Amino acid sequence: MWRRGAPVWQRIHTAWRNPLERYRLRAELLVAVAFMVQLQLLALLAKGPDGFRFVGILGLGLAAGLLIGLLEVRVFPRALGRARLPVAIVCGALLHLLVLTLFVRLQLGAVELLRRLPESGLAAAAIRDRQAVAGTWGFTQVLLAYGLAMLNTTVLYQTSRVIGPRVLAGLLLGRYHRPVAEHRIFLFLDVKNSTGLAEQLGEQRYSRLISDFFYDLSAAVVASRGEIYQYVGDEAVITWPTATGSEQARCLSCFFAFDAAITRRQAYYLSQYGVVPAFKGGAHLGRVMATQVGDIKRDVVYHGDVLNTTARIQAQCNALHSRLLISEELRQRLGAIPEFRLMLLGQIALRGKQQPVQLVDVQPATQEGK
Repeated sequence: MWRRGAPVWQRIHTAWRNPLERYRLRAELLVAVAFMVQLQLLALLAKGPDGFRFVGILGLGLAAGLLIGLLEVRVFPRALGRARLPVAIVCGALLHLLVLTLFVRLQLGAVELLRRLPESGLAAAAIRDRQAVAGTWGFTQVLLAYGLAMLNTTVLYQTSRVIGPRVLAGLLLGRYHRPVAEHRIFLFLDVKNSTGLAEQLGEQRYSRLISDFFYDLSAAVVASRGEIYQYVGDEAVITWPTATGSEQARCLSCFFAFDAAITRRQAYYLSQYGVVPAFKGGAHLGRVMATQVGDIKRDVVYHGDVLNTTARIQAQCNALHSRLLISEELRQRLGAIPEFRLMLLGQIALRGKQQPVQLVDVQPATQEGK
């Protein structure tokens, strides 16, 4: 939390130490840079190279881009996340129109300031730019440039939120047009007693609980450098490249960081739903094939036995009275992890598997078994 009256640098430092805040700050900066670069390209195509215009767009475009990033990353998800689509569209358009108005005013103000300078090349360029912007066609060009840059930037950002930045980059670069072999860790998270909760809360309240539950998962996934592969009902599938997920046992830290996040929000869940959701998980690693599928809706999917095995491992949690189960194969890859208490459970037969799999129960080293 930020202390009232704390210096700006201290607030930024505090925010940067929070993985989710760090992720949001990076997203805002990337949105700003993407917007500014597109404005530069549009100005170059429409007007040709011009040093004065380049510097002006560099400053004003970056400032407007930061405002767009603030809206897209922080304001819209919180204020309009659950609004009806027509309401969200209208409110979003009005806020973007406000930023556009500010952008044009800043541009005209900067040009006017330079125009007041003693006669120079900058002053002459400023006069030309003011006349260009003030004219009907010039003003229309500004609106078109801003609108195109804003639309492209927001579409790219919102698409990355839906399918993930890495998958979006892979699709744009054509990485997954043909199947690609990858070695990955998968963690399956599942809400305990989901059927009972749905009956207790009713469909609407239960759906809101699941929405809140997965929203609270974000910080743990970002902190562990994971990716949310998919949500399936009341289950989430998180994945890492094996090298990333095994380093510092991030795939296990993610589970317990999420558990800590739910514990911190315990009062909220009790006040809203009268219950604190509990969850269980299973993790495994192995080779998968990643490929792009679909036509009217495209996605990158993983195929491989590791997914089926991980789901079967997670399904054993209730029978083995465990919250987190991992395969012995994954435990060996993680190496020495003194921050966790591991209990070898032996060879366990999994449904649909011919050979039993050796499973390991995982708990924090400071926590006694439940």
